[in-house]
Amino acid sequence: MEWRKFKAEMKEKRVEKGRGKMKDIALSWSQENDTLIIQRLSTEVSGKAQKYSRVGAREFVLYEYEELTIENILKACQKHFAVDGTMTCDVLAGEQGPSCNSVKQIPDTKVIHVRFVERVGESDECEGLEAARVACHGGKSPPAKRRFSGTGSTNEALNKSQTVKTAPRPSKFVPRSLSLVEMLKLGKVITQSTTSVDLYSFDLQQMS
Repeated sequence: MEWRKFKAEMKEKRVEKGRGKMKDIALSWSQENDTLIIQRLSTEVSGKAQKYSRVGAREFVLYEYEELTIENILKACQKHFAVDGTMTCDVLAGEQGPSCNSVKQIPDTKVIHVRFVERVGESDECEGLEAARVACHGGKSPPAKRRFSGTGSTNEALNKSQTVKTAPRPSKFVPRSLSLVEMLKLGKVITQSTTSVDLYSFDLQQMS
């Protein structure tokens, strides 16, 4: 009891000393509780509700740190669940997320939701991007971009860009509409200057 009392007094001094500074410490958490209740969730969401599925029941996780911070929670969960070194812990605000970067974002510290995801390094991200580019080009490395160096190459590139033909744009001109009277005035009457006459002859003797 004396040791716990001494720890509480030391904590009170630290809080008073650091008052006015923003600290990543949960105010509702009690230092006397040496365990945390952790609910482990699946890595990915599923279902129509897009929720993380529960993995097993809630567990008591030993917490040996004086302050409740995201970093300390991650360390405690990594040690308790003994996951592979390629996996990293992620603290969630609930079964629908999102990820928490501060204990102040945790809705209730009575039950903390965590998940374990695969750790991705910078080299792995670069390899993944390179593999995606190669796959887009049918298994072959994408062609390198041509770089123009010198004044001659630059002028040649500019001339080629200027000679590119552009598709003609449709005209937006609309002709003025004419009334019926104006349209009749546009007509021209053609008068014939000659007259054609057909002459026929008859033999009356043969007809009688």
